[in-house]
Amino acid sequence: PAGRLYLQVASVNRELAAVYAEYLSQRDIPAFVSNSPEKQRFWVMVGPIQDGEHLTEIQSALSTAGFDTY
Repeated sequence: PAGRLYLQVASVNRELAAVYAEYLSQRDIPAFVSNSPEKQRFWVMVGPIQDGEHLTEIQSALSTAGFDTY
């Protein structure tokens, strides 16, 4: 949604996106799969991010889980 911050952590096929989102969700990281403009690609998104402190916490949790944000 507009006005909220989300981080994209992957752009992969549908099956892998679902695995990644589940993996992150099990680690209390609010992740979900979103469509991308490319037909066969799906984004793994994390958020919404509430504020700067929450962003730092999420980025640290993602790093611990082996994910980079971009």
